[in-house]
Amino acid sequence: MKWSKEQISSFTQVVTGGTPATDKREYWDKGTIPWLNSGDLNQGTVTKPSNFITEEGYKNSSTKLMPPDTVLVALTGSTTGLSAILKIEACANQSVTGILPSNKHYPEFLYYFFKTQRQKIFNATWGGAQPHINQKYVKDYIVPLPPIVDQIRIATILSKAEALIEQCKESIDLIDELLKNTFLKMFGDPITNKKDWQKVPLSSLGSLDRGVSKHRPRNAPELLGGIYPLVQTSEVTNAGLYIRSYTQTYSEVGLKQSKLWKKGTMLITIAANIARTGILTFDACFPDSIVGFISDKKESNNIYVHFLFSFFQDILEKNAPQSAQKNLNLALLRSLIVPKPPLKLQNQFAAIVEKTEVLKAQFQNSLTDLENLYASLSQLAFKGELDLSAVEIDETLLVEDKKQVSTVSMPLDIQKAIEISNKINKQFEGINRITKIPSALIKQLEQWNKLEDQFKHIPKLPEALLQARNNMERIQEAINKAGTTKLPADEETGFNWAVLANRIKERYKNRHFNFEMLHSFIQKDKLVEVIPYYASEELKTNPRLNDTEDLKSFIQTAIQNIEMDEKQQRQTNPFLRLTQSFYNAEKENFTLSLHKEDFKLIKDRTARQRSGIYFSLATEV
Repeated sequence: MKWSKEQISSFTQVVTGGTPATDKREYWDKGTIPWLNSGDLNQGTVTKPSNFITEEGYKNSSTKLMPPDTVLVALTGSTTGLSAILKIEACANQSVTGILPSNKHYPEFLYYFFKTQRQKIFNATWGGAQPHINQKYVKDYIVPLPPIVDQIRIATILSKAEALIEQCKESIDLIDELLKNTFLKMFGDPITNKKDWQKVPLSSLGSLDRGVSKHRPRNAPELLGGIYPLVQTSEVTNAGLYIRSYTQTYSEVGLKQSKLWKKGTMLITIAANIARTGILTFDACFPDSIVGFISDKKESNNIYVHFLFSFFQDILEKNAPQSAQKNLNLALLRSLIVPKPPLKLQNQFAAIVEKTEVLKAQFQNSLTDLENLYASLSQLAFKGELDLSAVEIDETLLVEDKKQVSTVSMPLDIQKAIEISNKINKQFEGINRITKIPSALIKQLEQWNKLEDQFKHIPKLPEALLQARNNMERIQEAINKAGTTKLPADEETGFNWAVLANRIKERYKNRHFNFEMLHSFIQKDKLVEVIPYYASEELKTNPRLNDTEDLKSFIQTAIQNIEMDEKQQRQTNPFLRLTQSFYNAEKENFTLSLHKEDFKLIKDRTARQRSGIYFSLATEV
């Protein structure tokens, strides 16, 4: 399939940011305009700025306000070529350029394309101390431009593959968290040693000796290229529990000036990344920047010692002697005082870890397969070699008269008016009839009316503002029909039930959650302001929820097979269907599947505290 290839400047605008004077606090203090630096592009999907500037700072700098769906590209330093997609309205500094939305490209398609170009762009940088590219380089960049429908299909495929990769990474992180929490439950915090285990020097748990690499230079050709694995510091740092791979080998000559350590030896880094550990799964050599620990089988289990080091890393880093770079000496390691729980308990923990590592290895293999699949899909997609005919897409994305959104030339007041309109319009998404008007909405309407009065005598308004005006007229008409204009100032803010239901479905597909988790998610996502969480202990004794509290009512009316009175039956939730179960953490009566952020809320709690009512999406939802 042959697609046209065009320079970016031929179909859209490209803008670069600027920085208000940093010595003028009036440009920064109490700022409300999001302002990005190149490091913010590490978010991938940019939803939070690193800073804010004031309107005065905006007017007195060269920065430009960019709309959502702008594709961002970093121009300088180590971030050069890093790309992201903007999902808020924001401006940026001079190290970021923005490719504005147009009717010729789908933003996510361009974002995923630039992700494949990162290394190529970085290799094209110029400059000595600060390698960089410039705005012209981005403007002149040649990109493939298939039909919009194919751009959407490609972005859809890559987005789904990326989501699978993130889910797999989350599962691996959860396993690591589980093992760390199991360690704490069995042994307590080894730094505080509240379980009062016997304290001994590390050397009493096993022998410690430095690796050997006598020859200089260490990378002499005659030392390398043989059959004996050579493990480097970086391979220990990145290994996790077990060291399963290596990139270099020693020859017979190399082996003679080194030492071959047995499988099962725990390696400890003593330079660069200090006190990182990993256990050999093969016989290997290593340099003197690594210490080998061989546990005394009568005193310790090296898996226990490996997890022990994760708690002592900060202490060892702080106490490490520093010359050109920090490093540990053998004497410091040998004299390190550590808790020594009973060997039987150490071995029990090691057995749990080994079983869990099997599951983790499966996830690691799946992650590798998914990353390889993603790379292959990207390569085929942007070459036009991927069959896209069977890819289902959201047809609402296909808007034929999609106008180019250029906010660069719009006055800031117009931008603010459009932003307010969009926020209000989003609250009414999926709502056919208005029965309750939050006080916060009244304030937003007042802001809109005040700003809108300024534009009445402008002969030609931007398309985005005209659309905003139409939205506001529709909403105002609906409010008038409701016969309500204001609520008391202290009345509780209401929910946009349709939007909230959709976010719950996205977040909790194939997962469990309780009220605390939902409340935390809503707060972080800034969906609504809600009342505090009600503990699961209360829910156990009184699972019937209070109808006067919006969040509780919303969930209660979504639960299937719950006994409802006549009033509740009339208010059955039309947007969401849930099932509820009582989870007994002590008996583990079923397997909880939690979102990574939700797991963090309960990971340090007792089994009794983790028990309670949990919800999940009903199968027909």
